[in-house]
Amino acid sequence: MTQSKTPTTEIKESKSLTKVNESKKRKYGVIVIVALILSVFLYFFRGLFVVALVNNKPITRLSLIRRLEKESGQAVLENLVINELILQEARKKGVSISPEDIQEEINNITEIVEAQGTTLEAALSMQGQTIDDLTENIKIQKIAEEILKDEIQVSDEEVSEYFEENKEFYEDKEFVDMEEEIKEQLSQEKLQVKFSELLENLKNESDIRYLVTF
Repeated sequence: MTQSKTPTTEIKESKSLTKVNESKKRKYGVIVIVALILSVFLYFFRGLFVVALVNNKPITRLSLIRRLEKESGQAVLENLVINELILQEARKKGVSISPEDIQEEINNITEIVEAQGTTLEAALSMQGQTIDDLTENIKIQKIAEEILKDEIQVSDEEVSEYFEENKEFYEDKEFVDMEEEIKEQLSQEKLQVKFSELLENLKNESDIRYLVTF
């Protein structure tokens, strides 16, 4: 025999059903709001995910990153390792380079490229670099120069000897006019050699583990 529902029971069930319906509405409302927010985010920040459209077919940023990693990932990673080795060595030896020293070098480079009829930004762009890349490179070089300063000194005798051995390349220029330029050139040559030796030693002494392969 079916038990009939009392008015009180029906009211309770009605209230319960109403609560369930309201809960579902709130849930769906939250989903709709989240979907709208996500849609707006994807629209305004679509450049974070899509880098190009070819006949409306997207090329994703992830595919670009993967291609870049495949083509030049190892070289970039190796450069990062080198920079970290030099920075760690600098901390050990208490060597630091001020922002003013770096900016001074950037100013010198800017003057050189502008004298050639271009801009620093354009010159860097042609090499696939940015001002941040240049700043980092200058910092690493100056740190290396400071670490190796005692080993890259050039004597007056070395400068004079080099000038005499290469006179034919200087045409009618006097030694006094070329002295500083030759000294800087010889210093940079020594820096390259000593920098390579320093890197080799640091790599041998360090625990370097490559966790990815390209």
